[in-house]
Amino acid sequence: MRKGFTLIETIIYAAILALTIGFVLSATYQIILGSEDIERIAAVEEEANFILGKFRWAMASASDINSPASGVSGDSLSIDRFNYNDNPVEFDLNGTNIRIQKNNGGWLELNSERTIISNLEFTHIASVGDRPAGVRINLDIQDYLEENERVFETTIYLHE
Repeated sequence: MRKGFTLIETIIYAAILALTIGFVLSATYQIILGSEDIERIAAVEEEANFILGKFRWAMASASDINSPASGVSGDSLSIDRFNYNDNPVEFDLNGTNIRIQKNNGGWLELNSERTIISNLEFTHIASVGDRPAGVRINLDIQDYLEENERVFETTIYLHE
């Protein structure tokens, strides 16, 4: 009686081990790719929420919408705020970046290099009856690889 493995048994065990290692490496690679994709999606969500928060901040105490004109859409917004020394507050789309400017003091980009703004549209909604004037905002934002695009739309009315 011999002890040990035959050559065929050794080859079979080596093949099974190689397949197992291959599956584990493949699964690990997919997990890593999936986590990177989730990080990019989270960046898009975070930056969109930050930008929309800036629009809400500006509109929370807005007294006038300077541009776009009533009933018109454009890629820039200019408003005046109540009792605010840095009027006007302006937003615009410059290439793939949203910028803010207060009192013509210089532009500041609101989104980072992790995201690309592919569309920004402000529509000035006229006041009708008891409803005050407002702004409809359409924002298309995607990650820097241009794989995860999200579209956001909100309407913010002036407070009277």
